[in-house]
Amino acid sequence: MLVSVADQRLVLLCDGGVLKKYRVSTSKFGTGDALGSYKTPLGKLRVCDKIGSDLDPGTVIKNRHVTGEIIPVNAPGRDPIVTRILWLEGMDDCNRNARTRGIYIHGTPEENLIGKPVSWGCIRMRSRDVIECYDEIPPGTPINIIADHLPKLHKYEPPKEVIIAEQIAKPEPPAAQVQPAPKIEDKPVVPTRSIATVQTVHESAATETKVIRADPGAANALKGSILLAGLSSLADPAVKPSQPVQASK
Repeated sequence: MLVSVADQRLVLLCDGGVLKKYRVSTSKFGTGDALGSYKTPLGKLRVCDKIGSDLDPGTVIKNRHVTGEIIPVNAPGRDPIVTRILWLEGMDDCNRNARTRGIYIHGTPEENLIGKPVSWGCIRMRSRDVIECYDEIPPGTPINIIADHLPKLHKYEPPKEVIIAEQIAKPEPPAAQVQPAPKIEDKPVVPTRSIATVQTVHESAATETKVIRADPGAANALKGSILLAGLSSLADPAVKPSQPVQASK
């Protein structure tokens, strides 16, 4: 923490950057560490204790004990310590009496005066601000109180998280398999009709007779026709048989 008396500001720092800023009030008697001086000490101090966890805003704390009374903001004629206490302990010779003197960072009901040096040596804050600060600051947190203005400070930027993603090779999808074209098989030749060719050649007539046999029944009929054709061809006028041929009845 860093407190500027000149600016009446308290700054929460993280890694050297400004995390939050609050308006405060330091002593109306100036700065110093003498006992009974009611002044705000300068130099390096630390938070040695925290008092008031989970108290309602405006709850009165007297001698570091909760009274049970709750005072509204800007209640007329009232100026007790309220809400939370961050008790400070000096780390330098110039502020070694801070703990004994009861120098705190604490809440006040006189919130309309915050930003002006009006305290009795402590550092005053609004109740909502001291609650927020109380929750952020653990015991042992260092605080530096300076008389000068705040130096130029950069805004705190949280470190960027470096995420190393493991590169996992995704399996490649299988190549599309080309289905072979269906094999076109030769259709079996279905026999339809058998064809018989009968040639009868005679040296004299040189005739040719073709007979088509469609089925067994027709074949028998064709046989008779062939026989008759043969007999007719034999009746050649150039050849005379020795004996007469008798046709069967």
